[in-house]
Amino acid sequence: MSPPSFTVVIATHDRAGLVGRAIQSAVDQHWPELEVIVVDDASGDATPEVVRSGYPQVRYLRQETNQGPGPARNRGIRAAANEWIVILDDDDTLLPGALTRIAGHIQSFTAAHDYPVLQFARTNGSIPQEYLLAGLDDFLGGTIRGDFTPAIQAKGFRESGFAYPSGRACEDHLLWFKVADRYGIPTWATQVVRLGTDAPLRITSPEHQIASAREHAHAHEVTLEEFGELLAARYPEAYVRKRLGAAFYWLLAGEPSRARTHLHHTLRGRHVLHSLTLWGLSLVPRAITRTAFTAYRRLTT
Repeated sequence: MSPPSFTVVIATHDRAGLVGRAIQSAVDQHWPELEVIVVDDASGDATPEVVRSGYPQVRYLRQETNQGPGPARNRGIRAAANEWIVILDDDDTLLPGALTRIAGHIQSFTAAHDYPVLQFARTNGSIPQEYLLAGLDDFLGGTIRGDFTPAIQAKGFRESGFAYPSGRACEDHLLWFKVADRYGIPTWATQVVRLGTDAPLRITSPEHQIASAREHAHAHEVTLEEFGELLAARYPEAYVRKRLGAAFYWLLAGEPSRARTHLHHTLRGRHVLHSLTLWGLSLVPRAITRTAFTAYRRLTT
């Protein structure tokens, strides 16, 4: 059996100081059939020069307008020439030998081509055992913890009609929920990616969460629209947390009435104190809410 061919897709925006590290980690895999695609989501910094001058072997694609990571990744997936596509964040790095480990699982797993997506742990990801065929319940119920890196089977993924959503916050979660619900996702605890923690503005930073509060709130609402009934029936705690999350981000976005719409669903059970706290914050100026949130995050991280 010939080894699988890989395309590594890196979507990036204004991270000229970091994207080279991600690219180098892919190039350093020294895989016989390897393509690296960088999709520049209309960066305004030196990203084009970093990629073009430093890595002439890399395919560089540029979005004319900034559309978010989902559309950028979709473009990379459409352009990929190889059998398997590994999605790498621009501030993360492939661990040495990562593609060798992924290929080993693909070759030993006879049903690999029956699934449009496989996934492997990042350094903060975990599952209860070495291997799990992850269904929707595993995502919604918390069996899968932390972050995982997808290895997309190009033909099956495209034929199934899947694509990353266009949202700018947590846009990949909804995609994996849909794939897991329809097919299941073979998941290994094998670590293949080191999670980056040194980006100037990470998605988990208070500054980013405030700036993108509306997008985060919308992401919670889309999840509730598509999977809310299932969450409420099987995982009521997760359902309440999702409602609280939507309310919290609408408060940060300055829309207290939309926040209270979600809080109406949470004024019972063990989270009632959190609900009442957020309800109180919905009655004060947004600046106070944002200041309190930033101070809390800095004290707890």
